[in-house]
Amino acid sequence: MKQILTIAFQASLSQRIRRCLEKHADRYALCGTAENSVTGMSLIEATCPDIVIMPAKMLFWNAENLINHLISRGFCPCFLLFCDGPLVIGEAAKVKVAEVLPETSWTEEQLLEALHRAEERTNKGGLSSREVRPANSAVQHSLEVMELLMGLAPLQTQEAQQKYGRLRVGRRSCWLILGAAAPPFSGDCDYLSDLTGLEELIQSLTILLRPLGACEICVYRETNLCILLEEQPGSVPDWNLWLGRINLHLETIRMRPLCFELSDEPLPLERWQSGCRELLRLRESRFFLSPLYLQPKTREARKQFVSYEQIHSHLSSLSQALQSCNSPSIRCALAELEEMVCSSMSRDVYSFVSSQMVLQYSNLCYSLQPDPQAQLELSFQFRQFVSVADFFAAYRQKIALLLERLSQGSASSAVVAKVCQYIQQHLSEDLSLELLAGQAYLSPSYFSRLFKKEMYVPLSTYINQLRVQKAQQLLRTSCGVTELAALVGFDNPKYFSQVFKKYTGKTPQDYRKSLQEGEQP
Repeated sequence: MKQILTIAFQASLSQRIRRCLEKHADRYALCGTAENSVTGMSLIEATCPDIVIMPAKMLFWNAENLINHLISRGFCPCFLLFCDGPLVIGEAAKVKVAEVLPETSWTEEQLLEALHRAEERTNKGGLSSREVRPANSAVQHSLEVMELLMGLAPLQTQEAQQKYGRLRVGRRSCWLILGAAAPPFSGDCDYLSDLTGLEELIQSLTILLRPLGACEICVYRETNLCILLEEQPGSVPDWNLWLGRINLHLETIRMRPLCFELSDEPLPLERWQSGCRELLRLRESRFFLSPLYLQPKTREARKQFVSYEQIHSHLSSLSQALQSCNSPSIRCALAELEEMVCSSMSRDVYSFVSSQMVLQYSNLCYSLQPDPQAQLELSFQFRQFVSVADFFAAYRQKIALLLERLSQGSASSAVVAKVCQYIQQHLSEDLSLELLAGQAYLSPSYFSRLFKKEMYVPLSTYINQLRVQKAQQLLRTSCGVTELAALVGFDNPKYFSQVFKKYTGKTPQDYRKSLQEGEQP
């Protein structure tokens, strides 16, 4: 009697095949029915059928991939395929196909004839597939666990796995650990592309983790290594130690280290599938912080609300530091901005802050008017950074290069920079041309020409820009407009309002109102 397995048929077609086999129960026995190709792979290994009936095209794995996978393990039954149109399949897989029937129009006689030819092929092959021990048993078991995590396995399959002891932690709460290569290599590692290597990896990691108790290791969505680790009452593993050991082991076998997402607590079987989805969503947080492992509680403890007031305050500090070319101030401002963006865990905050930072940098570069070669070297290109840290590292590198260029400038640049620093420190005082020229020990007329040559704006324009920026900060306080005007060096409040509107497009009162309403100024 030949054992028959069917895979991925519609309910009506599956019932047709079942009725046909029942009429010939003396020759054929239906040993299983799988709803999809992944579950089908598990049932083939578990039941060792003589003949497998399935469509040529299926979700997850098509017929050719499934057959080639079985061939690579030295274990492959005979196949009867259903396909509308010509069958396109490689020669290696075609050898295992006894017959191809039309999927939408076939008769019981055609099916019986096809089964007869498949039966002859099986008898001619000598040993039954049930007598051949499959290779890559750890990989096969990994596929079974993956079915559970992806919600593909029906309840009957879960019960069978537990009944026959294949799923060692099937009814126990387990820590859920999901590991993947860090960007930019996160999409390059397909564990299923090398089954022999995967077999060795699963077996070696199982031995490594044995001191922690029972565990299951599988591949989740091709690029993730998933570890289910049985809960040990009264103890929690030292994750930094054990996950570090896993990466050290991967290094010894020349594999990339992994970043891990980890459940907050051990999860029961019915929560494994949703737990994996939650960990995949958690991975987005690695754009903002990247420790060895992340847990949902880690993200919640780090995440903070960031207001527009905080954003503009930090950006203003960076702007002033850049204009004064003060390296310590720039480093401090960048560190505060990076901490704020990382704590926000908001793509919107990151996008706004990064665009404003690049704009500030570009304006400073433009004021230098570098030659074409230097302009290309100093330019900051927008691109897809893999993390906040990556963006800020690139920004710091450009700033360092820019400051180096400035340090190589003429003595006149140093004189103007000194006066710019004086202006920022005395914005509330009278900043006449004569006073500032005296600070540089130059005549007023020569200093005026030198300042415009170096800064590309007249002295009065530069002073007014700084005063307006300072006023924008003060408008976030309860300070009155008249008092505020005096604090930034304007004796006439009306004139102050005119200057403020010229540079911001709003009067001081309107600007403050937009802040209070939570709008972006």
